[in-house]
Amino acid sequence: TTVEFYSSTIDASGLSEGCYWMEITLYDASMNGAYMDSDNQEFGVGDIDCNPLYVNMQTYDITSGYEANFSMEMGNMMNGSNYSLTFKLFNDANLLNETTFDFMAWSENIYDNINFGYLQDGCYMVQIYFMEENGDGFTNVGEWFKVGNVSCGSIHLDMVDRHTIYMTNETVMFDMRLNGGEINQSINFDYEDRKSVV
Repeated sequence: TTVEFYSSTIDASGLSEGCYWMEITLYDASMNGAYMDSDNQEFGVGDIDCNPLYVNMQTYDITSGYEANFSMEMGNMMNGSNYSLTFKLFNDANLLNETTFDFMAWSENIYDNINFGYLQDGCYMVQIYFMEENGDGFTNVGEWFKVGNVSCGSIHLDMVDRHTIYMTNETVMFDMRLNGGEINQSINFDYEDRKSVV
């Protein structure tokens, strides 16, 4: 598997103060713009506290015979508030497992891990849904990994830094991780900004 990091910028001089949500979609330029993957990132512009919920989990390739055990971080929670965390594990397009944890936050940021146990060789995706019980906050991320010496056959996209605050007229920087695919494979990406309701 080839892992590459790519950085790009957005001119935020035309963005008013507020909270924004950006979706990045990855296409394969050598296959007439075929869809490959997408991810999202939230960011703020100006003197503002967007304070969005977030969950991060960095996956990595697993050697056959070892457990798929990943560390994760949840943040921007309120002590004493109730939250729900759902994990969906896919093998290709097949849903293998869905698990939901309901809990009360004891800290603004919580570090934990999720163990999917011993998995057969193959390509996997974890979809994570993190929400506040009253519905005021919601976020979700997707992470890919493989088990064993297999070829997953496509590039996957992960945003590296999901929650950043920029000053007005400051250039917005964003980093992404492209995981998998072939060396020197030609790719294109597109993005669109959406202003969040605060």
